[in-house]
Amino acid sequence: MKKLLILISVAFISSVQAAHTCNDNITKSTPTARFTDNADGTVTDTVTDLTWMRCTLGESWDGANCTGEAQTYDWQEALTEADSSNLATHTNWRLPNIKEMQSIVEHACYDPAFNVSVFPESSNSNPQYWSSSIYSKTNYHSAWALSQASGSISDVVKSNSKLVRLVRN
Repeated sequence: MKKLLILISVAFISSVQAAHTCNDNITKSTPTARFTDNADGTVTDTVTDLTWMRCTLGESWDGANCTGEAQTYDWQEALTEADSSNLATHTNWRLPNIKEMQSIVEHACYDPAFNVSVFPESSNSNPQYWSSSIYSKTNYHSAWALSQASGSISDVVKSNSKLVRLVRN
C-alpha cells in the first residue's frame, strides 16, 4: 500500500510539472534572431516592428531573467494598467490585440508556446493572457485571451483575471 501511494504521488507530481517542449522538426515561427534586445526589459520584433515587454506584468527583467511575481487582472484593470505603465521610460504601452498576441506564439513549442529565450515563462500558473480584442460585436462581456501553454485563443468573460503582456508601436 505504501509503495502504491508513493507511485501515485510521483505520477501526480510529474503530471503537474509542465516542461517547455519544442519540436525540432518544425521551423521556428519566432526565432530569437527575429527580436532585437533593447537592454531595458523589452524586445522589438523585426517582422512586426512592435516592441514587447519581455516579462509578464508584475515581473521585472533583471538582465537575464524575469523576477518577482506575475500579476493577474480583469480585462478593464489590464487596460488601465497598460495606460499607466512607464516601462523603459515609455508611456505609450497598450494591451495588444489578439492578432498581435498570436504573432509572438512559437508554433514549434508548448508549455509555454513562446520562445522562452525572448519571453521567459511567467511565474504565475494562470494559463492565459488578455488581448484588447472583444469577443464579438454582439457580446461585449467577453474578450479574446491567448493560452500561454498552447498558443490557442478563446473567449473569456472580462471579469476573469488573466495575465498581461504589454506592447507598443
